[in-house]
Amino acid sequence: MLLTADVGNTNVKLGIYDGDELKYKLKFSTDVSKTSDEFAVELYTFFQIYNIDVKSIDSSIISSVVPNITYPLRTAISTVTGVRSIVLGPGVKTGLDIKIEHPETLGADIVAGCVGACEKYGGPFIIVFMGTATAIVYVDENNTYYGGAIAPEDSWLGTDWNYTPFDEATERKLLVFGVTNDQIGYLLTENDWRSYLTENEEIVSTGPKAGAHIANAYLTLVDEIK
Repeated sequence: MLLTADVGNTNVKLGIYDGDELKYKLKFSTDVSKTSDEFAVELYTFFQIYNIDVKSIDSSIISSVVPNITYPLRTAISTVTGVRSIVLGPGVKTGLDIKIEHPETLGADIVAGCVGACEKYGGPFIIVFMGTATAIVYVDENNTYYGGAIAPEDSWLGTDWNYTPFDEATERKLLVFGVTNDQIGYLLTENDWRSYLTENEEIVSTGPKAGAHIANAYLTLVDEIK
């Protein structure tokens, strides 16, 4: 049987599938302070409650948007079942053709949901993900993911960012600069800056005003070259 784990910012959800049938499920709160041993105890208790033979688990996959939990949970699954879990992410072939500029930044939960919808319904379709944040995404009939949007009310302040989107600032196609988060720190908007400092414990940030400074500089440059 297949053991699946969906690690979100609010909850961790486990499911055990026998073929296409979901046989058992468990949900507990996301807690980044838990060790792999604590996860192992919870997982083993799950198996005991439902009288599941751990030897019946022959495969496992994890979808996670909380890196601090991913590998302790993977270790716990290995400890209890002896199975090494696949972690959904860059390099894992899913059959989903991700047509965005930086596909590696797409959340594993979004990828997993889209792959499931492709398998069960086929495209084209729109999915509304009602998790910690509300995301709306589009996949066409060829299983191609074209992107989506996260509702502004799901930002830390519950508001939108009051700046003109870069692609709407001019009718011309402009390449101004590129940045890499891991090189200079996360560039976040004022309305969502604290979310990374709390939920994801992100301390490497260029500060709450960095996004605004870059946006203002970009819009000034656009005005000068129009």
